[in-house]
Amino acid sequence: MHLKRVTEMKWNIFKRTGCVLIASAMIAAAAPQVTDTLPISTVMTAQAASKSKVIKLKVKDGAKIGKALDDALLKASKKAAKEKTIYTVKVPKGTYVLDRTLHMFSNTTLDVTGCTLKSDKTFHNLLILGTNGKYKGVDEFNSSKKAKGYTSCVNVKIKGGTWVGNNKNKATPFRLAHAKNVTLEGMTIKGGNYACHQVETAAINGLYIRKCTFRDFKPINYLGKGHYECIQIDIPCSSKAYKCCYLDGTPSKNIEITNCKFTNVSRGVGTHSQLVGAYHDKIKITDNTFTNLQEEAIIALNYTNCTIARNKIVNAGGGILFENAKFAGSGSKIDSMYTTVFDGKKAYKKSIVYNVNSVIADNTMTIVYSKDCDRIQGIRVHGLNVDKACKGGDNKTIPKKNYYISGVTVKNNRITTAGYGIFIDDARNITCTGNTITQKAVSAKDSYKQKYDGIFLSSGCRSVKIENNKISGFMRNGIFIMTDSAAGSVKGNTISSCKKHGIYLYDSASAGNVTGNVIKSCTEQGIVLNTKCKAASITDNELSGFGGSGIYINQNSSVSGDISGNKVSSTEGSGIVLNNTSSVKNISGNTISDMGRYGIFLHSSRAYGVVKDNTLSQIADMDIRISSDSVAQVIASDEDEEEQQQEE
Repeated sequence: MHLKRVTEMKWNIFKRTGCVLIASAMIAAAAPQVTDTLPISTVMTAQAASKSKVIKLKVKDGAKIGKALDDALLKASKKAAKEKTIYTVKVPKGTYVLDRTLHMFSNTTLDVTGCTLKSDKTFHNLLILGTNGKYKGVDEFNSSKKAKGYTSCVNVKIKGGTWVGNNKNKATPFRLAHAKNVTLEGMTIKGGNYACHQVETAAINGLYIRKCTFRDFKPINYLGKGHYECIQIDIPCSSKAYKCCYLDGTPSKNIEITNCKFTNVSRGVGTHSQLVGAYHDKIKITDNTFTNLQEEAIIALNYTNCTIARNKIVNAGGGILFENAKFAGSGSKIDSMYTTVFDGKKAYKKSIVYNVNSVIADNTMTIVYSKDCDRIQGIRVHGLNVDKACKGGDNKTIPKKNYYISGVTVKNNRITTAGYGIFIDDARNITCTGNTITQKAVSAKDSYKQKYDGIFLSSGCRSVKIENNKISGFMRNGIFIMTDSAAGSVKGNTISSCKKHGIYLYDSASAGNVTGNVIKSCTEQGIVLNTKCKAASITDNELSGFGGSGIYINQNSSVSGDISGNKVSSTEGSGIVLNNTSSVKNISGNTISDMGRYGIFLHSSRAYGVVKDNTLSQIADMDIRISSDSVAQVIASDEDEEEQQQEE
């Protein structure tokens, strides 16, 4: 029976019985169940599982085994379809040459534990699901409607083996697409073929990659360009993004990548091409180790309901990118964004998802300077406001629209970085809490070396909570909020030893309550609102050891509530300053001591309420100075009978 007929028979069986078979070995090692990981119709009974059988391949150590192993896999798939069970092809321990592509079909397992399989120099994949072209009576299996959605292959597992790429071979080692329930377990993938990723996946429901090692894969060294993930989660919409595939735009879902190691590679896991409106869903990237990466460890583009947790990242140019859109390159074209499927022949019309409901938590990372990385940063969460229509990778128009991102929690991460700590832009309803962020080892070669912040809110942010983070040693600011961005609250953060300011709002930025922060030993100011910035209140902060002032409100900035309950000490400037038509309601209940200039200074500014009940001591100049073009009602408290002056 040839393969085409077998395949049709399998599908007829599925349609009639609603039953897809899963190996007992797969069930034993199955990932925690998610409601739609596999429908009930695909769950195999214990009786069927007990029928799993093994085909033992007989080959000599050192041989070229491409044909023999490929034939065995085909035989296994035929038997699996006929006998309604799982077949495992077992290869004896040894070192072998793969001189042709291996093809895997439904209900088969390949066990190469203890084997080393080396790619030769000819152009071919090491292993694919289905077939890319004419093969054993099947024509363009992966590019036909038979492969649409998740229907190409089901219940496939690759277990063990060291798979060695060859830079003379320009084909991707592993290509897995349009499938359901695919497991890679205990594999080591070393090196890579030439201009490609190590494992390319697309349109899979249920991809489980466990205890695998990816190593020694740095294509930038010989290609001179980047963006090559070891594991790529791609979108099948254009042959520019994913070749030899049915291009229906099916996203992946129910993916778990856990307990894997990535060492001496370009990038770890992720996605860098997107179909607007298509989202990869229910993804867990947990408990992995990434060491010595030229670029980022994890790139999550258009992911929803995603957890990235407990990963260890050491010596990487970037940590974790969580994105709802890609940026334009040179010019106005965004090559990695698509709005059509089937190579531009059909528009893809799905709603934009803003609330991605995802968590980045408990990761530990050391980020170092790399000339190959676009930006040196620990964690970045961003959308993109496309303020004018532009072209995408399919040369179709990307509509003018704000593709902002919402619903991401970034918590309890430990980041040591030579660049940014956490970078957030065009994002809403983001929680950033409990992170420890330290800057070290900034490179003299880095042209951005003076511009790094612990937490940076760039343009377009709304309702971002920045709470209970520990930030130290940054070349610029501890927390920087700029250009119309709004933080909901800035609360309970500990900031020290930054070269500029502790907390800095600039260019129409705003915040809710700035409260309970401890800021010390920054070169310039403690808390700054500069150029039309706003805050609801500035209260109960502990500020000390600055080259400038403790609190500095400047250039038409305002605090709608009070500046109160703050403790400011040991600064070379003043305790609290309002400058150049800035305003506040009340300045009250602050404790200010050991100032190099004034305790409280209003210059061309206004307190709409009162200045009262402040405790001032060891002030080098005036306790309170109000310039003649300022407005403030100064009320002395019982504890403060020292000289207070209205400038004439």
